[in-house]
Amino acid sequence: MQDLDFEIVDPHFHHWDPLTTPRVVSAFARVLHRWPCIYESIASVVMPQPAKHFLGGKSILYPYMPGDYAQDADGLRIDTVVHVESGWEQRAFVA
Repeated sequence: MQDLDFEIVDPHFHHWDPLTTPRVVSAFARVLHRWPCIYESIASVVMPQPAKHFLGGKSILYPYMPGDYAQDADGLRIDTVVHVESGWEQRAFVA
């Protein structure tokens, strides 16, 4: 795929950090992230099914930030990206 002769517009991707982003897995991640084997084992049993299916298995358990995206896209001719945040659990009014 890295031999593409055209630029790419990536219309949809997600950045997240379950340690800081208010999502269903956030509290769980803050408690167990230091022990990956235990974290993944318990997550497979207790995490809500919609959360497990959101990004496919274990990927929702770990951060995926701009640097991760850049590494994944290395060598591709990505010209433009579209990032939309939805479903945010806001706990306080933002002016």
